[in-house]
Amino acid sequence: MEASNAILYGEMENWFTYEPATPEQVVRYAIIREAALDFARVVFKHTPPGPEQTAALWKLRECMLLANVAVAGSMHIIDEESGGLSFSNARLGAFKLG
Repeated sequence: MEASNAILYGEMENWFTYEPATPEQVVRYAIIREAALDFARVVFKHTPPGPEQTAALWKLRECMLLANVAVAGSMHIIDEESGGLSFSNARLGAFKLG
């Protein structure tokens, strides 16, 4: 197994291990979801249907998911590349968007 594959393989157990949310995290997740849904309704109501509206709603969903990851554990931007961002999370390890 190549070194890069060994690192990924070693992280998989951590990535796919369920860790129950604390009561405080449950509250934070609910607040984030509620705020994202409120804004999604604003975008849906005040923008015309089309690819831009769809993209805006998908980006909002992505934002909500990243906020939830941030609640789950500390998150740090480790690299910015054209078209995407790389993140490091204490529980999930490193991952890239874009």
